[in-house]
Amino acid sequence: MAGKYASNNTYQWIRSQLKEALQFDDVNGIADHLMYGVENRDELIGYGNEVIGTNNNLVIQIADRLYPIRDRKTNNSHVRTVDPNRGRGLKIKTIPSNRSRHTRPDTNRKQCSCFGTEHAVFSNCLSCGRISCAVEKAGPCFFCGTLVGNSDDVSNRSANQLSSKADTLYRATQVIDDQEPVIAADKPLKQSPSPSLKLFPDSSLSGPALQLYRSLCANLENNTQ
Repeated sequence: MAGKYASNNTYQWIRSQLKEALQFDDVNGIADHLMYGVENRDELIGYGNEVIGTNNNLVIQIADRLYPIRDRKTNNSHVRTVDPNRGRGLKIKTIPSNRSRHTRPDTNRKQCSCFGTEHAVFSNCLSCGRISCAVEKAGPCFFCGTLVGNSDDVSNRSANQLSSKADTLYRATQVIDDQEPVIAADKPLKQSPSPSLKLFPDSSLSGPALQLYRSLCANLENNTQ
């Protein structure tokens, strides 16, 4: 965390700079995460570049304010004092890490709020569901701050989620199917009535052959009972 160098003036400055850079007002979640949700300068720069973009110097300016040179020279394991009451009750809105590498936030994007009624639908936020039009493009959601990708990203994520659920359901079904023979083996098998063992009528045999045939049939019937 930024620790002792973070002040209310710094927080307000970060909010105003984010509003100007991202062109929307609800930046509290992003500002809170920059102030209290990252552990060091490198993590702050990485998060800032994902939200604001790599072509904007604002990320470095924020890092310099929250992590001055004298703070960077200290040991990373050094524990800095933090106001325990600072940041309580705040909702930290983070950006998912499994975003597409091909989607980059557009720093020149504007908020339209037509929700696809005046312009072509670009995508929708996977967190809050807000619809972004082609004018707003990719970038942090104007409602909740979650990074919004293009429609291909949304389709791929939805397909992956459905594939994962289908695979899980298939494995669960396989477990049940594998157990069925075991369960069936524990139960006594119900004997079906034995069909007649006589292959041809007695009238076709006579003498000792008929007696031998009847004896064989009797033995077979006794063995099947």
